[in-house]
Amino acid sequence: MPRWIAFGGLVAFMVNVPTVSKSFRRPLNLPREDLKGAWLQGLDMEGADMNNVNLQGANFAGANLRNVNLQNASLQGAKPQEGSFTKCTP
Repeated sequence: MPRWIAFGGLVAFMVNVPTVSKSFRRPLNLPREDLKGAWLQGLDMEGADMNNVNLQGANFAGANLRNVNLQNASLQGAKPQEGSFTKCTP
């Protein structure tokens, strides 16, 4: 019986791990970085501070860019997924 209780507790913990880990997540802080030509495809960048970042030619296809600060960022030639910059701070 104690084995089943321990097993049940382990399963319950494993089910809650994704929700708990998201609460410990910290947004990226990348002001003034040079990410020219960077491969950022599928990356979760929600809430990132990318003020004055060089993103020329970067690939953002499938990246989560909600609430990203791209003020004064250089985006010439960047390859975003259609509509991915709609919720970014200009």
